Amino acid sequence: MLRVAGSLKLGTVRASELIRSLLKSERPSSLAQAIIDAGRINKTLYLLNYIDDEDYRRKILTQLNRGEGRHSVARAICYGRRGEIRKSYREGQEDQLDALGLVMNAVVLWNTIYTEEALNHLRSKSVEIDANFEERLL
Repeated sequence: MLRVAGSLKLGTVRASELIRSLLKSERPSSLAQAIIDAGRINKTLYLLNYIDDEDYRRKILTQLNRGEGRHSVARAICYGRRGEIRKSYREGQEDQLDALGLVMNAVVLWNTIYTEEALNHLRSKSVEIDANFEERLL
């Protein structure tokens, strides 16, 4: 596995070629099995950390909620034809998604600027802002 990692790092083998060679037979080779087992170990360590660390779970939940919030905004913005991508060809779909992304970025930028202005206004009035509240905005 170290040789494979070194070869990938040095560029002497492409990742696509490596994957193709690992998947060409029905039974996994010893190298493929070692990579599978290493992946299982990493997944187990991640799950144990997830179960054990409440702060880590809270951070992950926060990120998941942000992702869901992004999708909610996208659905609200892309309301025509029930928010469905109707173009049947790839370039048309990419154009629709690019336009949606551009509008969403504009909304996020406006919200960021407006929130910062609101915080600055509160600070100028000597209003004490809870650090936890301010951290949640970031």
